[in-house]
Amino acid sequence: MAVSERRVCHGGITPSNRNEFTLDGASNTSHDEARSTVAQAWSPMADVVSEFKVQTATFDVSTGQTEGGVVNVSLKSGTNRFHGSAFFDKETAAVDANQFFANAAGQPRANLNLTNPGGSLSGPVIIPNVYNGKNRTFFLFGYTWTKSVASGGTAGGIVATVPTVAERNGDFSALLKLGTIYQIYDPFSRTPAPGGLFSNQPLPGNIIPQNLISPIAQKILSYYPLPEQPGNADGGNNLDRSNWPSRVRYHSDVYKFDQNVSDRNRLMFRVVSNRNDNNSVDFFGYDNPSVGAHFWQTSLGFALAENYSFSPRLIMDVRVSDSSFVRAQGPNAAGQGFNLTNVGFPPYLQNAIVPSQQEFPRFRSLDLPTLEAARHSTRTLRLAVSE
Repeated sequence: MAVSERRVCHGGITPSNRNEFTLDGASNTSHDEARSTVAQAWSPMADVVSEFKVQTATFDVSTGQTEGGVVNVSLKSGTNRFHGSAFFDKETAAVDANQFFANAAGQPRANLNLTNPGGSLSGPVIIPNVYNGKNRTFFLFGYTWTKSVASGGTAGGIVATVPTVAERNGDFSALLKLGTIYQIYDPFSRTPAPGGLFSNQPLPGNIIPQNLISPIAQKILSYYPLPEQPGNADGGNNLDRSNWPSRVRYHSDVYKFDQNVSDRNRLMFRVVSNRNDNNSVDFFGYDNPSVGAHFWQTSLGFALAENYSFSPRLIMDVRVSDSSFVRAQGPNAAGQGFNLTNVGFPPYLQNAIVPSQQEFPRFRSLDLPTLEAARHSTRTLRLAVSE
């Protein structure tokens, strides 16, 4: 998975966005302008790495764009013999030790189920009865895939407060038994009071009349799950999702070809890609569109190089490369394409949103978890409870 550069300091240079990564002599650096950080655009698996070198300033003329450090990684190349490797990693909570600070805080170890197969293959390019690439054309292929489901401990989760069945229908009489601090007042009974102030009349029995409850608000409340435990005296913290799992899927691959044109001329072409999908914070259920985020990052890069020896003293080394690194976040699958009319908004609001941006809107409450389909750029609809 892509390695963050935030914590790397080379040659005493900070911040870390002044460092550089290269792959086979070509730039492999992604610049995150929003966070002012850099990272590897593509991270190779160990099975395809030939060597690496870490340099600190000053550099020779082949390196630029940085005043910090440079991490150089070179990939393997195929030979006249086929070589391969395969691995399978499996990690579960049963074989893990707890983290030191989790132990100190009395937290149990996280539940973890990680699966990570992969491998590599290299050799000459041979097409039976068509082409024999020994001594001339070689390939390298590598692939790894990871699936991780983690929960509890330091893996994340929440303990939330959700409305009870009675509260969804406007009945807050149970709270009034704890003290007048929980008294609800009728906003339509406001009258002037001495000293330039105003006063409202308390709602009888701490029950909101049905004609004062917005039907849109009631539909929105239906997306909150029901309490699963008593919680505090006032009903707070009545939904324990501290062990809710975070699901991560990741794959990465590399294709590299080398061609010996002659004793003096050698060509190289390489394509790399990876994708990381992370589904988290969907604490109200995988099929609930109101919360949950799908975070993903992808990278794709290529490099083309030619090495030509004119003489023992004059060598040409030309490299052309390009890479992209995209980090984005959007709603989970259930929150995509959400129709606003499902919660009572008029059709003209739904029709005003382009299909690619249709998702569960954001609703914020002072005491309840915020409902939103997580996206970096969110639209906010302000909703009054009373009408």
